[in-house]
Amino acid sequence: MKLSTKILLLVLAVALGTSALVIWVINVNITRRETARANAGISAAIQRYLLRLDERHEQIDANVRTQLEDPNVRSWFQGADEGDEISIRHLRDEVFGHDLVKQQQQFQPAFHVLVDVTGRVLFNAAGEEELQRFLESGRVKWPSQDVVEYDRRRVRRYVVTPQGLFLVLAVPLRVQLSEKLPTHSYFAGFRVDDVWLREQLLAGSETEEDAPLMGWFVVADRIAAAAATKTSTTALTTLDPAVLRNVKPPPAVNELSAPQPIQFQTGNERFLGQAFALAETGDPPARLLLASSLDGALGPLRALRRQIMLITLVAALIAVLAARWVSRLLSTPVEQMVAATQRISGGQFDEPVNVQRNDELGTLAGALNEMAVGLKERQRLREEKVKRDHDLDVARRIQMGVLPNELPRVSGYDLASYAHPAEQTGGDIFDVVALDGDVTTAGPAIAILLADATGHGIGPALSVTQVRAMLRIGVRLGGSLRNVLDQMNRQLCADLGAGRFVTAFLGRLDPAAHRLDYDAAGQAPMLHYHATDKRAEWRDASVLPLGVMDELMPDAIETMHIEPGDVVALLTDGFYEYIGPGDRMFEKERVAELVIAHHCRPAHEILDAILAAVKEFAKGCPQLDDMTAIVIKRV
Repeated sequence: MKLSTKILLLVLAVALGTSALVIWVINVNITRRETARANAGISAAIQRYLLRLDERHEQIDANVRTQLEDPNVRSWFQGADEGDEISIRHLRDEVFGHDLVKQQQQFQPAFHVLVDVTGRVLFNAAGEEELQRFLESGRVKWPSQDVVEYDRRRVRRYVVTPQGLFLVLAVPLRVQLSEKLPTHSYFAGFRVDDVWLREQLLAGSETEEDAPLMGWFVVADRIAAAAATKTSTTALTTLDPAVLRNVKPPPAVNELSAPQPIQFQTGNERFLGQAFALAETGDPPARLLLASSLDGALGPLRALRRQIMLITLVAALIAVLAARWVSRLLSTPVEQMVAATQRISGGQFDEPVNVQRNDELGTLAGALNEMAVGLKERQRLREEKVKRDHDLDVARRIQMGVLPNELPRVSGYDLASYAHPAEQTGGDIFDVVALDGDVTTAGPAIAILLADATGHGIGPALSVTQVRAMLRIGVRLGGSLRNVLDQMNRQLCADLGAGRFVTAFLGRLDPAAHRLDYDAAGQAPMLHYHATDKRAEWRDASVLPLGVMDELMPDAIETMHIEPGDVVALLTDGFYEYIGPGDRMFEKERVAELVIAHHCRPAHEILDAILAAVKEFAKGCPQLDDMTAIVIKRV
């Protein structure tokens, strides 16, 4: 596909994609805002509804308590408990049927029910004969136990009757002031109809910032009450009650369940709302639904989407015409640079791009020519690096190959070693050699070498490999270790330049006498753990590093007497000077603590513990120096 065609398709894709993105963002934001607005309105309506019920509940409670201050009323209660019909009639007609009704400002109770502490209904009083007969039928179970048990909490229920849905407010009564617990339960029932729904639930939901709300009380599959704010709609009568069948019932002590989000469609209109199950005293189930029209709220969004699409089509047409002209202007030099790129990818760097322009394409062509020159030089350097890396790899294999694969067995001793360079080749080396010409009663003596050249890399690796070779030659020729060390020093003084030297530990372990005679040419510190008194002793260097002066200092050879359980740890400075987080060093004190803590274990476990501690201390910081170690333990 040509570049010009791609540009045209890209322009179209950008225009249409931008339009789609804008429409999607607007749709999501407006839908989210309207959803939040509807939910906020529903939550506010429910809070106002519950607050009104609390106020009405408190009013009824206060009115009843006022009535109980009359001694005659209290005597009527006592007579009613004893079955006196006259007392019951006074309570029903005068107290609850007249005085309390008179005190209600609005929405007077549709019926009254009084129940004693045993759960016996003392009287049912209703203003309608059919409702009165239903209440006297005993089909409604009055939750008097809940009223008494939850004395300090509001107990409210919804009662479903053939005459409609009623909200029952329950009040616990203490007839005698000396009584600690309620003895009677009074239930006042209010008819739930369209007027009640609008006044109690939707009143106060008609501010400009609130979304229009509609509410339904549904009993089984029948709408018991319906009302709307601001505008009326046919949705009030066309709601399918089946959408509320799966709403979960509330706890027994609450009149409403937790809000359950719900979306439904009635007629040609979509609605978003919250559904509540009602706490009932019988069947069938009743539900409350508060909803707001989602289509009505999103009406302006549809007009906005049409405008955006029209503007996008006009912009796309203009962009296509402009893109055709731009594509012709750009295609020729771009095709030349594509051909040049293909030549460069094939390894042809000597044919430059010939584009004579003063704009970005001209700059790009010049950069492409410079890149060809740079790639040619980079290819040469890469070939040299590959050869150098191969040589370093060979050198590493040679250096690691000269290290002993297995340490000599020494009677009464346990030895362990470790070596890990910081680069491909390192400046550290070690060796452990059995002196076959120096045999004791416990077997041959052991020569131990630990050397560390300044720096790391090829040069130091050659120096320490040379030291190890000189040790092997000296041992085979039967020279003493001090004589071998002197010869090493003279040779390194002749070979190494100024400022370069090698620190080395060269010792002879006598397994019969249990002593380690050594020279430490600048190699320090060395740790000797004394098991008898559980003490860590640090030994310093005994002579100058190799390669500094032609003659070593004529000091006597140092000696360590190794008792049962003693541990000697020879570590290069790659351990002690390992840099961790915060530029902190590992330090020798940590090594001493680890040896003391693990001195009872085999030598290789002591060394493993030190390595694990260094790794934990480093926390991912790179290794900057070679790490070599020999651990000797008398068992």
